[in-house]
Amino acid sequence: MNIVLLGKPGAGKGMFAEFLQKHYGFTHISTGDLCRKNIRDNTIYGKIVEEHISKGQLVPLEIILDMLKSEIKKETSIGFILDGFPRNIIQAKELEKIVDVDAVLMIDVPDEIILERILNRRICPNCHKVYNLKDTNGKCLECGTVLVKRADDDLKIVKNRLQVYEKETKPLIEYFNKKIIVIDNSSQIDVAISKIKEIIDNLLKKTGENVWFVGHKKI
Repeated sequence: MNIVLLGKPGAGKGMFAEFLQKHYGFTHISTGDLCRKNIRDNTIYGKIVEEHISKGQLVPLEIILDMLKSEIKKETSIGFILDGFPRNIIQAKELEKIVDVDAVLMIDVPDEIILERILNRRICPNCHKVYNLKDTNGKCLECGTVLVKRADDDLKIVKNRLQVYEKETKPLIEYFNKKIIVIDNSSQIDVAISKIKEIIDNLLKKTGENVWFVGHKKI
């Protein structure tokens, strides 16, 4: 089963993808991580990606598709969670030429909460764990590395990304229509996680797929 995660920048897509990966065994494919990896490795793709991200612009479709195709070809378990793509209807149509999309989880968070979360977001440059600055002493809780601010977590850039989302990405809700499931992530994380777990359990029951469920095979 292949699932797309939609939501504004900072809505928590990465966190939910990590939960689904650990809890069920889905393969997590993050276009954001792919972009950052190429930037760190100073590849040709990375240079193009960095130029667009620094301006708060969307990365060219052909670049994202090239990176995605190689990831999708890799062995997956019961399917994948796609985080950060598609961002518009054109991308959605291109994605459906590559794979079948079974469900779309829309993570819903108001703009004011998004801005607060992103401006306080910090990332570990070593293990790439993401934190809220309010919840740490400025160091990664996993490896102790000093946390840094992502280049695109700038107020001006974030506001531009939210505008791009409204114009380009929001229409995907209508495009995917019957596949859309909305999750409110504006308050308690545990509540949203519980809701997603309930939704995925029901979807897997309908498809009859086997999954690794907290270390045990679920039939």
